[in-house]
Amino acid sequence: MKNKRKIIGGGVFLALFLISFVMQMLIDNEEILYDASLYWEYGKALRLDIRNETLGFRGYFLLYFFSMCYQLGTLFGKEFSGYWILSSLIFALTFSVVFFMIAKILEFSEDDNYIIGAGGISGILFLLFFRGLFIYPLSDFYALSLSFLSIVLVYNILEKNPKWHTRALESFALGLCLYGTYNIRTIYLFLAIAVIVLLIIWHTYEKKWLGILITAPCCFGGMALCAYR
Repeated sequence: MKNKRKIIGGGVFLALFLISFVMQMLIDNEEILYDASLYWEYGKALRLDIRNETLGFRGYFLLYFFSMCYQLGTLFGKEFSGYWILSSLIFALTFSVVFFMIAKILEFSEDDNYIIGAGGISGILFLLFFRGLFIYPLSDFYALSLSFLSIVLVYNILEKNPKWHTRALESFALGLCLYGTYNIRTIYLFLAIAVIVLLIIWHTYEKKWLGILITAPCCFGGMALCAYR
């Protein structure tokens, strides 16, 4: 059963990746304007080194991602080809792996294959109705993806009761995701505040003092690492 689920999940992931990649390749829109153009040019100027960000832009997470895309594209001799690949990879992961995890948390369905299929359909619908947020180098989709991953990590920490070292790693990763989401879109600061308050209240209510001594420092450590430049 698990092998069948993995095969179906892998198929949906591959299909979403190829659909996104082929769509962007066919559009081949290298004439970008306004915010998208600004983000892309800042990313190119970064050259994979955040110390090169000297223009006072609000954050470096998104710019660093676009810098990675640009550097990868130069290997293929086409500026945006790297963005086609990496953005399609994140798109496929979001609507296959992360979607599946969120759906299980919400008890969307008992049938895993149904959830996987729903994720694939949701990804296709997203491309149909909101493709502009994705095919252009903008910030909204990537902040949303990181926020979804943050929710998964919070659930694992609070509900799955992992061993202390797993809890520490997940809390550190949560800090990275929360700060990264805020760094990309400042409005997500409210998500970070809500998650931190939730962690403190839950551990206090459950009287899991060791848990909070592990979770809080590791989460703040992840944030601090991202904040340090």
